[in-house]
Amino acid sequence: MFSDISERKLAEKRIENLAFYDELTQLPNRRLFFDRVEMALATAHRKSNKMALFFIDLDYFKEVNDNFGHRIGDQLLQSFAKRLTESSKEGDTVARIGGDEFTLLLTDMREVEHICKACNRIVEKLRQPYHIEGHALNITTSIGIAVYPEDGTNEEELMKNADIAMYRAKDIGRNSFQLFTPAMNAHSQERSLIQSHLRLALVHNELELNYQAQINGVTGKVMGVEALLRWYNPILGQVSPAQFIPMAEELGFITEIDHWVLEQACKQRNLWLDQGLDCGRIAVNISALHFHQGNLVASVESVLAQSQLPAELLEIEVTEGCFIKQMDKATDILGQLKNMGVKVALDDFGTGFSSLSYLTSLPIDTLKIDASFIAKLPHNFRESQITSAIITLAQNLNLDIVAEGVETDAQKIFLIERGCVIMQGYLYNKPVCAKTLPKIIQDA
Repeated sequence: MFSDISERKLAEKRIENLAFYDELTQLPNRRLFFDRVEMALATAHRKSNKMALFFIDLDYFKEVNDNFGHRIGDQLLQSFAKRLTESSKEGDTVARIGGDEFTLLLTDMREVEHICKACNRIVEKLRQPYHIEGHALNITTSIGIAVYPEDGTNEEELMKNADIAMYRAKDIGRNSFQLFTPAMNAHSQERSLIQSHLRLALVHNELELNYQAQINGVTGKVMGVEALLRWYNPILGQVSPAQFIPMAEELGFITEIDHWVLEQACKQRNLWLDQGLDCGRIAVNISALHFHQGNLVASVESVLAQSQLPAELLEIEVTEGCFIKQMDKATDILGQLKNMGVKVALDDFGTGFSSLSYLTSLPIDTLKIDASFIAKLPHNFRESQITSAIITLAQNLNLDIVAEGVETDAQKIFLIERGCVIMQGYLYNKPVCAKTLPKIIQDA
């Protein structure tokens, strides 16, 4: 009989635990968190205090699951939950409300300045590496903060506004926190509108490619062409790639878009080949998410077979984000592309970690100097020194060099004098449609 009672109590405790706590992290779940918010609101109102609701999202957590497996992902969530709990003070509530989303409730706060200080402390602790099964995982967070009573007087308003602020933190580059402001509501509505149209952009044939020639600054010959994605929507108008490409990554269909770009670019380059138009290789940008999560090698193989474009006329442009975390996997993928005959360019060089080690170990053909350095040539000493060093480095490694964003004769002369002769930018031509490019090539 005593055994039956004990088992029943254990079962009741188990049911209660499942009802109010997250099974993986043992943190309060959404239901318990909202109960705590309701109580905290009553206390804050009675004491005329502020309280803050944090909406916390792990940046690129899906990459961890995709690259290391769900077991490592689960352990990371457990470690993150423990660290977040240790970073908060007694009386605050940390909760996991689903997936890689957490919330934190700070109570008894007097000033917004105190909330920001607490957030800075928490962010600093959370960004330290997580050591799991031999892997050092560097995870950042995007945090949105809504403050009672300024940003809401009930749990629904505070949660909604903290969520909006979190997405604002993601929009400006992640790895940061944002306090909610009323202006974010309009931004959130605009973002939702763009997302809803973006989901149908491929279906409605709203995407198109423009092409920008890469010119030999000494001979004037066209050495290559870069395919650049553009989106025109009848309602939104022209939407900047800087705005919609991160959204496509976040919504999970950047691989589909990348494949479409690859198909169109290869088909167009083969058409120019049939027409006898000599414009060198065609360069296609690949998202870091596609690089790791999609089957890039199979995608390139199928597109080359379908378009019948010779592999040596295709160049895949990658950024440092494609390999900075998984060198071995990146080396294998790029090696397979090289074995096909496809060329590989490292885009935006100098803006990321720029470690010399990967330049010597990765199968790269071309370095593209980022336009942010070129823009300040030749008068800015720092940028001049960095650009000169990149050119020397590429020459020593026997890599081709392309300077992006060349707009003035002074920049052109500076680059040629240092041995970088292939240039891309408005000095020569702006991105144009496929019909216009042949005239640019003939004029060159």
